Amino acid sequence: MGTLRGGYHLKDGTRVPSVTTCLHSWHPGGVEGLLAWANKLGREGKDHKAERDAAADAGTMAHAAAEAWAHGQPFVFEGPADIIEKARVSYNAFLAWADQTKFKIARTELPLVSERYRYGGTFDLILIHGKRTMGDIKTSNRIQETHFCQIAAYAKLWEESY
Repeated sequence: MGTLRGGYHLKDGTRVPSVTTCLHSWHPGGVEGLLAWANKLGREGKDHKAERDAAADAGTMAHAAAEAWAHGQPFVFEGPADIIEKARVSYNAFLAWADQTKFKIARTELPLVSERYRYGGTFDLILIHGKRTMGDIKTSNRIQETHFCQIAAYAKLWEESY
């Protein structure tokens, strides 16, 4: 059945968790890292919720810009200057990577659900560069262990669906 408003659902309508939800509940190191980050911000006199929301907003904006680029559409960066700046840095890194790899986009935002394993996920990009490849846009400043787990879970979704 795929995605409906409110998440991923099996063919019978049963709601199932997303890959991201599963990973956040499974990976305790992620929680420890977030606690350390929030503590650091607190010591600096910053509100961790405001910082989290700004980072998420910048990531969402960069992702939307990349999506627009993938479809040959213009994108206007709008919002607070600090969020726009962070989004532009991520988007420019994406463009540099796209130029280096010379990939072709076959599909964007492909939602899939596993009836067998009972979870869902949405691929950011299906790329073609000699062979079909999955792409997931990340705006974090480093590769995290959960990124590999996410891609592995997406691979299972792909195998079951195709």
